[in-house]
Amino acid sequence: MLRAGVVVALTSVGVVFFANGVARASNPLASVRCTVAQSVCDVGAATTETAPSAPGATPLTPATANKERTCTIPGVAGTVPCSDPNLGWLASDGCYYKPNPGFVPPAVLASEAMPGVAGGWYDRLCDWISTGSDTVWRPDAAMGAVIPVDPATLARRAAAQLRAPMPVVATSPALAAGTQVGVPVWLWIDAAGWRSVSATAAVPGVSVTATATPVSVVWDFGGAGRVTCVGPGSPFRPGVDDPAGSSPTCGFTPGRPGRWPVTVTESWRVAWAGAGEGGTLPALTTRTTAVLPVGETEALVGAGGGR
Repeated sequence: MLRAGVVVALTSVGVVFFANGVARASNPLASVRCTVAQSVCDVGAATTETAPSAPGATPLTPATANKERTCTIPGVAGTVPCSDPNLGWLASDGCYYKPNPGFVPPAVLASEAMPGVAGGWYDRLCDWISTGSDTVWRPDAAMGAVIPVDPATLARRAAAQLRAPMPVVATSPALAAGTQVGVPVWLWIDAAGWRSVSATAAVPGVSVTATATPVSVVWDFGGAGRVTCVGPGSPFRPGVDDPAGSSPTCGFTPGRPGRWPVTVTESWRVAWAGAGEGGTLPALTTRTTAVLPVGETEALVGAGGGR
């Protein structure tokens, strides 16, 4: 062991004190055991060979805590916070873990993520690793016991798994057949695709379900016009509905001839519920495209002025 204040050739060692007086090394390859009350600190040098093992190799549990909600690290004198806003949560391996959902792993780390296994990236701070120097992937099953579940985080993970169907459009007259200027066109979404879809994300003991529900459709005919419909629209019923009449819920009457591109955008409201909580998430949209040919019938005027 080395005494703080002695000049050594290994590396400089910074010391960071917790609020309770327990210190840590700020250098990636050192550990410190001392308190504010001590005049000297025991400083130990480590090597990168002591880094924790591969993802999921050692089951993690919460660090041992006392009634004051402080914890101990094996081999380290004194107590440390069981959780810290900057460090995260202390696990039984003596490391703090803090979720880092926005982390984009470089190629050398990407292989840590286990295909087909739910998990995420965490900033890890151990006794010999400085803050921010180590980010690891861990399965949800391993971290569920260490980090209290945030239902909103699970909700976002569930929402990322939602697979809303593409809108299957129908019209009368049919798009392929085209229509004429001034003829009402009935617009609707096939009922099989107008339904709620759900996805669930879970960790041991807690699950959250996100549900997407279709609410509206925008039919954009480019330069020919645009229609927003609340609901899927009403299917045309041959023999029941008037072919010359307008749809009661979602329709369009072209006023100009042309071959108009049609973009149909379906909007979905997303809500989540689980662990006794709930809320909403950013809306989803699905989209499909088609073409509507619109012709124009010209009247012929005879010599006597008749049509």
